[in-house]
Amino acid sequence: MSDQPRVFVGIDVAKARLDVCLLTDQQRESFAADNTPGGIAQLVERLRKHDDAVALVVIESTGR
Repeated sequence: MSDQPRVFVGIDVAKARLDVCLLTDQQRESFAADNTPGGIAQLVERLRKHDDAVALVVIESTGR
């Protein structure tokens, strides 16, 4: 097992933006990205920094 903490990702999807929360045992990081191809690419690049540590990604849509 790696010494790197597991990362859990929650993404709230709205029409204009993605609200993202990254959780580990030691910290919580929240940020927003535009819900556009460019914003999604930035989100993917940010998640790639955690490589194999991402254990779970949960996506929830806002609205009805």
